[in-house]
Amino acid sequence: MTEYSELEKELRKASDEGDTEASYRLAVLMRDGADGIPRRPFESSMFFKKASDRDHVSATVLLGLMYLEGLGVTADPRRAADLFFKASNLGDDFASCEMGIFYQEGLAMPINLDRAIEYIKKAAANCEPHALFEMGRAREEGRGIRKRLSFAYAWYKAAADQGIERGNAAAERVLRKIPLRLCGKVREYADGFIERVRKRAAEVKEEHRQKGIDDSLRQYLIDNVPV
Repeated sequence: MTEYSELEKELRKASDEGDTEASYRLAVLMRDGADGIPRRPFESSMFFKKASDRDHVSATVLLGLMYLEGLGVTADPRRAADLFFKASNLGDDFASCEMGIFYQEGLAMPINLDRAIEYIKKAAANCEPHALFEMGRAREEGRGIRKRLSFAYAWYKAAADQGIERGNAAAERVLRKIPLRLCGKVREYADGFIERVRKRAAEVKEEHRQKGIDDSLRQYLIDNVPV
């Protein structure tokens, strides 16, 4: 018979009684193996699903990542796409960015660069860090949007400012493609753009606070989801 810690017993009981946050918290602890609860990825996915079925946005995003990565479940990009689509419709910006990438890469759906940039722009408008980086990539490569290296540089630098460290290296790569005589103006434009992004990011954070939206998922995604 499995012996559960007091915390796990508490969370299981609350989850059984319909507490969505308890289901989500237990899923996170099982995924990570934390607070005395052993790492159980498959069971974690079950509790994420339980919370997702009650429209818990963060649980839906993290379950989508589990299906994308094959963590605790069989990798299934189509199932991941369905979950990201749901989370995007519930207002999650990271999920919108992921939908854009799915459309860019033709992952579990046909390539559609117009739809891709639509989703990525939607997330970038709310300063989602991965989306800022993806806007840089789209502007650098001209994927679904006009190629503009000066804009690509600014988007990459904004992504770096919001936590995506690779944005700095990507920005420097782009800058080397720009005529030297224009680099000063490009940097100046980027500095102003970064300030605007910071202001909007603060507004989004405050909007989330007022709506009671938990922003703790953001750092996990920055630390664990590569771009």
